[in-house]
Amino acid sequence: MNDGGKNDPLPVKTKDQVEHMVRNLVDSLAGDYGLKVDGRTVSKEFRDCFGREGEHADDGRFGLTYAVRATLPEAEHGKAIRTRRVGIPR
Repeated sequence: MNDGGKNDPLPVKTKDQVEHMVRNLVDSLAGDYGLKVDGRTVSKEFRDCFGREGEHADDGRFGLTYAVRATLPEAEHGKAIRTRRVGIPR
């Protein structure tokens, strides 16, 4: 029986590819506020992928937690929040 590929394995990116994508997103978001992230503060954790019932994926899937800091002067906090909330360009 052909399921049209419904149960085919999903494509899996490498850890390097995902980390690069995440860093680009972080840099883009920081750029919205005119900030530069501090690469020395990067905290990342790759972990195995588990399902709701505790099942373990053995096809290379993984999760990533990624955090980094950027300094925003206190005088800019309100402006940054309003910009993000309303979605208007700076």
